Amino acid sequence: MGVDLSNRRKEEITETELRTRDLKEIVRLAGELEKEESISANLRVKYGIPNTIIKDRGYSSYLFDYYKIIKYSDLIREEVRRHVVDGKTYEEVSQEFDTVNINSYRTMVYKETLRLREILVINPLNKVRAREEITESDYGVLNKLKELYPLVRGESKGNFGLDLDFSQGKFDRGIGEKISDEEFEVLIEILKSASHNYRRLSLKGVTPEYIGYVDYLLTKNKEDLTNDEKYRRGSLISELMLGVED
Repeated sequence: MGVDLSNRRKEEITETELRTRDLKEIVRLAGELEKEESISANLRVKYGIPNTIIKDRGYSSYLFDYYKIIKYSDLIREEVRRHVVDGKTYEEVSQEFDTVNINSYRTMVYKETLRLREILVINPLNKVRAREEITESDYGVLNKLKELYPLVRGESKGNFGLDLDFSQGKFDRGIGEKISDEEFEVLIEILKSASHNYRRLSLKGVTPEYIGYVDYLLTKNKEDLTNDEKYRRGSLISELMLGVED
């Protein structure tokens, strides 16, 4: 998909082609809330695009899909992700990855952008800036990217119900040797509670009758409950950390 651009010099790249700053801009447009609505608001404010055009041409959902691919798939190599997605400076990343000095890291980011330019084929942000129509061909490219680069890091703040902030993680190439198999199994058990898909699968065994019973225990006047029901109510509140008074 695309053409080989890996040998082109910086001065040969046109303004319409994808640049590192475009990738970072797509991430910024999603805002801290990581929502489509954030993109709409930022497109109105930053680029002066009327809301009617944003809505009619589907710009927000289009860019939001690219945002999720950039941030939550393995499209971008880990070192470059720290700069493009997490917003770390070249200096910070070169210090974090002790095998990368700042000059070689700058080159790495540039070459990664060239690679992504070939994979992405088009500059999605530039199409929006120019207020162009999103064509069937554009969506075809996007859908192909979704197939090639599935979301593996949790889609936005939905797949990981806990506030797992991957940008705060510290990468250590030797971490795999430091964590025993037993410790890793414990880690998986802990993270299961953060996985939206795991929770959804687990909840398949919860029948409407069970849900009604839980609702009854939590909403019924405590004084009207039997001793056994009071105990179960307390267990629910405590074990699930519901944050309500027992």
